[in-house]
Amino acid sequence: MPRYTRPRARPQPRRFPVLRLLVALGSMTALVLVAAKLSQNRLETYLPMKYVRVEGSIWNLDMDAFEQTLAPYTHSGYFSTDMERIETEAKTFAWVDRVRVERLWPDTLVVRIEEQKPIARWDGDSLLNDRGERFTPPSVADYQHLPRLSGPEGQEKLVLGTLRALNAKLERRNLRIVTLSLSKRRAWVARLENSVEIVFGHQDPLAALERTLSLLPRLGEDRIAAIQKLDLRYPNGFSVIWKPLEPEPPPTGNPPGGALEQAPRIPEATLEPKFRLTQTDKTTIQWLENRIAT
Repeated sequence: MPRYTRPRARPQPRRFPVLRLLVALGSMTALVLVAAKLSQNRLETYLPMKYVRVEGSIWNLDMDAFEQTLAPYTHSGYFSTDMERIETEAKTFAWVDRVRVERLWPDTLVVRIEEQKPIARWDGDSLLNDRGERFTPPSVADYQHLPRLSGPEGQEKLVLGTLRALNAKLERRNLRIVTLSLSKRRAWVARLENSVEIVFGHQDPLAALERTLSLLPRLGEDRIAAIQKLDLRYPNGFSVIWKPLEPEPPPTGNPPGGALEQAPRIPEATLEPKFRLTQTDKTTIQWLENRIAT
């Protein structure tokens, strides 16, 4: 009889349960985290922050309030101190322009401060730095000597740049703008340090000023000194409002021939003093246009 042999069963690969593997990995991760936490707590116990050192040229920052803000971070550990949060809180102070926080081994936190450098006032209660960025300190009383600027929200850099350009043109006449405003309708008005007001309107203030400075010498120094207001909203010229003349003092003493008699009063409307105008001097415009035409 034929003999039959049964085929041997092939050995099956031993499968490691996936669930057991995941449990093992999770346990190892948990142990690592617990060990790291214990190490961190131990490091914070042995390496706490003890000192905060503030560096920089500080003139206006309220140091008492600033140190109170940083005080809680002296209780944190050397490695666990939240540097970004410290920088964020430091920048909440209006006088802080830039801040950098560093650790100094083994227990000191160093905060380097760069204060704002104001170069102009803005709308009465704020200041502008040299980049045209606005900041609002608790008080601007010590900065009334700075030029005063105003304009719509977000136009700080434009107004500051225009001020710089206009003052650069006025330097040749030893003049300087102390007030410059831009209305919501984009109209410009300036005031010089000698109290002369300049109305630019909606035109480019720099181009209008250059055109006017080229025409002013034709008036003569005496008439230029008598200007109270310049209106530059004309394509080919400008209008002028003159300063009122100061009244001459009455004569004193008696004339040689006897007592001084009072002269009859002349109505003010009939007086025509030299260079005095009661309204905008349209004659000046015509005079300038005639001179230009010739």
